[in-house]
Amino acid sequence: EHNVELLAPLAYSAVPIVGTEPSCTLTLTDEYPQLVRSTAARRVASQTMMLETFLLQVLDSRPELSRSLFHHSAGNSSGEQFLYHAHCHQKALVGSGDAVRLMGLAFGDRATEINSGCCGMAGSFGHEREHYEVAKAMGEQRLFPVIRSAPGAQIAVEGFSCRQQVEHHTEVQPRHLVEYLADAVMGR
Repeated sequence: EHNVELLAPLAYSAVPIVGTEPSCTLTLTDEYPQLVRSTAARRVASQTMMLETFLLQVLDSRPELSRSLFHHSAGNSSGEQFLYHAHCHQKALVGSGDAVRLMGLAFGDRATEINSGCCGMAGSFGHEREHYEVAKAMGEQRLFPVIRSAPGAQIAVEGFSCRQQVEHHTEVQPRHLVEYLADAVMGR
């Protein structure tokens, strides 16, 4: 109720409420309207979106921005591969299409989504001692082997818990998608 009260004036003013952590952002869109059950909560939900959705709305309305922001990145011939893993909450509620499309604009055909299920962390589940082996086994089904088989690839993972799980079990330090996008815009 407190968060809805804080965000409602923005939502009623049609200000986009943008987030970068899937589980937190999508809680506003999915759970708040069910828990608070008010017009204000539904309005907050309708104005809330992931950063990549917001950025695509801006870029779609102004295509010249995409060309000027990412021209040097997508054409980069370094061959550096960008692999993306979407958070389960994100996959279930909004999908990963916007993130994948944005990566394509920034990194061209070097960017692909890993065909994976859950990383195994599942919120606090993977932190609990009694679930450690199950959580690890979930990631080992598809996600971890793909990451290990692509040494030198840049691994983009939006979910905080997913990044922890990937780093712990693969010794690869993934970064948030927004970090890679910032590098692309800065020409790094």
